Amino acid sequence: MNNVLFDTSFLCALHDENDPHCAAATEMFSSSGAHIIIPAIVMAEFLMGDVAGDRMIETCRQLCGSFLQTTERELVLIASFPYPLRNKLKSNDCLILAHAIQHKAELYTFDNKLLKAYGELQT
Repeated sequence: MNNVLFDTSFLCALHDENDPHCAAATEMFSSSGAHIIIPAIVMAEFLMGDVAGDRMIETCRQLCGSFLQTTERELVLIASFPYPLRNKLKSNDCLILAHAIQHKAELYTFDNKLLKAYGELQT
């Protein structure tokens, strides 16, 4: 089974019918059939929005089983990213990329900058 990693923008769109990407997120989610990965950093970012925290933690936990924790492996992977790529991204986005690469996961995001960096690292 393939892995799919949810970024914060995707998770927000999936849970907010007023988000302009809600329909696309719902379609992607419905057709993925993959193992869902949600890093703890994504959940932390998601909880900074206007959401019912406890309910959303439980809902997301049901989607993925448990939240992916950061280990030294992801930090070493970030260190291997080309400096120009690291320099143009926020640290949390570098961590999300590292998780996606480490777990050979397709990245579900509506963040174009993050998606472009993901594509660059796949080549």
